[in-house]
Amino acid sequence: MNALRLRILLTSALLPPICGGTGDTTTTFTGALKYYYPAAGVVDISNTTTYLLSKVEKAKDFKFFGGVGGRGYWKSIQTALSGGTGPRAENGALPTPGSLSLTNLLVPDVYHYGVAQMSGPVMDLSEGDKNAFAAAVKLIMDSMFREFRRVKNTLIHGYGAGILGVVGSIASHVITLKDDIHPGAWFYVNQLLDSYTDDTQTTAHDTAIKVTAVDYVNRKVTVSGDSTTVANDVLVLSGVGTTASPMGLLGIDDDGTYVATYMGASRTTYPGLKSFVGVGSGQSVTKYGNAASARRPISEDLIQQMVDTQQTITGSDRPIDLLYSGLGVRRQYFLSLKGDRRYENNWVYDGGWRQLRFYNGDIELNWMASEFCPRYTLFGLYTGTKRAPEREKPAKIEDEEILALYQAPWGGAKWDDLTGSQFNRVYSSSNPVDAVVAILKDYFNFASCNPAAFARLDDILES
Repeated sequence: MNALRLRILLTSALLPPICGGTGDTTTTFTGALKYYYPAAGVVDISNTTTYLLSKVEKAKDFKFFGGVGGRGYWKSIQTALSGGTGPRAENGALPTPGSLSLTNLLVPDVYHYGVAQMSGPVMDLSEGDKNAFAAAVKLIMDSMFREFRRVKNTLIHGYGAGILGVVGSIASHVITLKDDIHPGAWFYVNQLLDSYTDDTQTTAHDTAIKVTAVDYVNRKVTVSGDSTTVANDVLVLSGVGTTASPMGLLGIDDDGTYVATYMGASRTTYPGLKSFVGVGSGQSVTKYGNAASARRPISEDLIQQMVDTQQTITGSDRPIDLLYSGLGVRRQYFLSLKGDRRYENNWVYDGGWRQLRFYNGDIELNWMASEFCPRYTLFGLYTGTKRAPEREKPAKIEDEEILALYQAPWGGAKWDDLTGSQFNRVYSSSNPVDAVVAILKDYFNFASCNPAAFARLDDILES
């Protein structure tokens, strides 16, 4: 050991231990420290999944005719044959000529909007990673686009009335929803609601009630701004009313219970516009489902009955090729398959599922489920296409039979730029304000020209 190192060790051994104050910590140094804003931006933890909307967007969409001034999509359909055919005896009178049953469907456009407003200072002061997690313009507009699609996806599950749920009870601004078909996922924080005495929406109790919390497990919605809302009121997306909402799956795949007049045509006059809807023995098809005691377990035979009935009505060339339900109905079906589980080669007992399938002869039906799908319900959908008769061009496909979006000439959502910019100055009375507003819009509707190609089972138990 050299002399210098020995001297240091001897000196340090003679020094007393250091004790006393705490010195500077992150607490005392807070004023000098800053947060770092990663460039990845803000993490969105809200549910903006849109299975049904994404599904029908992939189908051929239809642009409204007429461009500027067009009001909807007009389609002539044949709902019945003539009846002028049949065998006869030799020299017998020939069948009496009949006439076809024809009607027109008008798929009107509805106007869907999203409005985003931001002040000049928040736009200017949020630019750059050093200043904020994300620039206000991009964050606000991207969030509006996702919310816009979530609301659109919710509405196309309904029946054109904008109804989101029914009040079971209300106490201290907490609404307990009725145990009916309306999914809790149709509600979200900051959503605005109107409450009406019934689904005709003629008498309002409260308007612009604001959702402040949603308990998805216990089906409870906390609101502010309510004063006269009571049990059995229906909750509607604020400002929508009975005419401004697009048609939805419940109104298309329906026997007239939800929508008696479909796209301008009476389902009573033209029963070919009805879908098959199955309920339990002794039950009738009712809005929002029958009482809990009427709910029945799903089974392969029950599904096959629905599939066979749909084929009887519409023919084997338009087979159901997709089963669609809520998560609880899918779980119930999965549980019914426990007796069919098998041991794999490695003696591991299989469980769970990759993708549930149901086989109808040589047709494989995928089973998809979504938290936005009406509860206690199973939809049997025809998503394929039917080729036109041989006398027509082979490439022609009658896409109108499937579920599709009927959209404005520009197709899909867009930020309004009629003034030459996506942003418009905000005014207070006649005075300009240091703020801008952007309007997201989509003129569209959701429909099928052949509702008989679909079927539905109501009152299905959920696990």
